[in-house]
Amino acid sequence: MADPLTSAKDAAYVAVGLGVLGIQRAQVRRRELQKALNSPMAGLRPQLNGARDGLARLARELDDRIDPVVTEVDSRLEAVEERLAYPARELLGQARQQAKETRAKIRSCLD
Repeated sequence: MADPLTSAKDAAYVAVGLGVLGIQRAQVRRRELQKALNSPMAGLRPQLNGARDGLARLARELDDRIDPVVTEVDSRLEAVEERLAYPARELLGQARQQAKETRAKIRSCLD
């Protein structure tokens, strides 16, 4: 008959070995799942980049078309601003400045 201590050690080694095999199997499945999840995204990224670039190009074209209108409106607002009383002139000047800064920020996002 086998020694109970030896049998207990063997049982412990078997349990540890089975645990290690289970962990390795789980790691292999995790890697397979990551690979499966990343491969569709790899094909989607170029499409997303292309869409983003296309939108940026359209926004730049729109900005180029609107630029003459914005320039004309700004020059007319400048003429109006000169005729206004101080508080209204100050507010209109601030609004025009804010519009210029906002447009500059939008342009910087497109570059």
